[in-house]
Amino acid sequence: MKNRMAFTLVELLAVVVILGVLMMIAIPNTVSLIDRNKKTNYIEDAKTFTSLVQNKVQIDKSLELPTTSNTALVITLGYLNTSDVKESPYGEKYDKTSSFVAITLEMSKYVYYVQLVSCTSESSCDKSNLNSWRGIDMVRIERLNDDDRFKLVKSSGVNANLINTLSANVHLKDKTIYLNDGRA
Repeated sequence: MKNRMAFTLVELLAVVVILGVLMMIAIPNTVSLIDRNKKTNYIEDAKTFTSLVQNKVQIDKSLELPTTSNTALVITLGYLNTSDVKESPYGEKYDKTSSFVAITLEMSKYVYYVQLVSCTSESSCDKSNLNSWRGIDMVRIERLNDDDRFKLVKSSGVNANLINTLSANVHLKDKTIYLNDGRA
């Protein structure tokens, strides 16, 4: 027999098994890396939204900041009319009326809360259906820098109707809400 350079069936099977094991390790890591990147983008969009509101408050003197601890100013994404925070990392448009920044006065200091949401499906954007909304439920902006900040981004179950029931929220309990969404 001639001495031919070829792979045996056993060698080919060994290579396929090794590649299969490598793929089993690599794919979950890649998926979790992509998910973490999307959550990071959500958090960065929430920070950008808050910064835009802080700038708007300094420029627009018609906005009345809270003067007591039982009031709040709520500014929606629609009021800003900006393209800086337009589309979520999942390719969905942010809801302009359900995404907002609330400013309260706590211990003589202004405190900012942010909620940023998008609808998971254009056809089923029912605000009472929590499963059709993803994003960040209302949270104090300092929490966006915490070690557990990625847990703040939810893939479903965000209360998109929160702006209508905001005075009952635990963070802003008994606050009077001033709504500035471009209609005022």
